[in-house]
Amino acid sequence: MSRGTILFLEDDQDLQSLVSAYLRERGYEVEPARTVKEARTVLACIRVDAAVVDGLLPEVKGTDFLQEVRQQHPTLPILFASAFWKELQSHDHLTRQLEVSRVLHKPYTPQELLLWVEQMLAARPPPPPPAALAEGQDSAEDLDATFRTLSAEYGARLGDKLRDLTGAMERARAGSKEGMDAAFELAHKLHGTAGSYGFHAVSGAARLLEVLLKPVRDGKAAPDWGALEAARQALATVIGKETGPAQADRAGSTKPGRSSSAK
Repeated sequence: MSRGTILFLEDDQDLQSLVSAYLRERGYEVEPARTVKEARTVLACIRVDAAVVDGLLPEVKGTDFLQEVRQQHPTLPILFASAFWKELQSHDHLTRQLEVSRVLHKPYTPQELLLWVEQMLAARPPPPPPAALAEGQDSAEDLDATFRTLSAEYGARLGDKLRDLTGAMERARAGSKEGMDAAFELAHKLHGTAGSYGFHAVSGAARLLEVLLKPVRDGKAAPDWGALEAARQALATVIGKETGPAQADRAGSTKPGRSSSAK
């Protein structure tokens, strides 16, 4: 028997895959959504017991979606996950006005999210645990094994993610707004997701690049390409240390403004 159904609204497919697998291992049903439109469809068709909502969504703000949800589902337990909503005023708006059960700061671990999901749903009479969870020690070992496997798979893709980020910064330096938007989004996702997979240094380095890119993306500052390139190189170095030099060498040696074949 399911322990509950969770709507998980998160546009980062890597983070969505990790958390969904982790929650399912613990007996929850997960309804994933990567857009607000998909989340609306889930809520219209399926009874969910709780929701996890990302704060930075492609089409609308996470808080705008929360206001919409509260009109139709005033008592639905909600976790709000974001890297930006940390100041007291924002926290008060989320917890008091939108009645968010918990503000979860990115990067978070699957274990942290599982803990808060269980606490959100603790008031309900718990159903019998699935047979797979009857052995507590075996379940913990299975979860650890699942996390190690998913973490290794994510780490193997970090070089490709760095390559995509480098390419986006090249386009941005050439004057492309799409390139700047893509560079910020990629840095933001690395910041929020790498730590969840256990690559904390990568998450920290991506955050520094994200902080530099955000005011440029928002039109509030001119790009300092020297600082941006230094931050990108620092990220490449960290990826090389955590996953092996080949990962960073494959994607991190190209500087924005130079072609991949430039020597």
